[in-house]
Amino acid sequence: MKKLSLLSLLALCLLFTSCGSKGEITYTGKSEGYGGTVSASVTVRDGKIISSTVTGADETEAVGGTALEQINQNILPAYKGKEIASADFAQIDTIAQATVTCDAAIAALEQAQADAKK
Repeated sequence: MKKLSLLSLLALCLLFTSCGSKGEITYTGKSEGYGGTVSASVTVRDGKIISSTVTGADETEAVGGTALEQINQNILPAYKGKEIASADFAQIDTIAQATVTCDAAIAALEQAQADAKK
């Protein structure tokens, strides 16, 4: 009987420990770009960014689309591992000829960040 009680207690401890962890949470934001809506997605685990992307299906492919691709490939990876609360997305440099799209991407990222701080 003691063996069963000990196993039950251990199982309950594991259950409550698992339920206490936050896991991954994805926050989103949106802003109007040059051709339409620019969306941001920031996934966080334990308060730290594990991935982030920006998209804009209606942005011009050659200008806005290229700018979003550059942000995703060259800029956002630097935010991986940083605390979501202190990530400074406003420091992202805009890309020439795609200022409206870049500003929308920054605004969308900041919106996702604000949601994460709630």
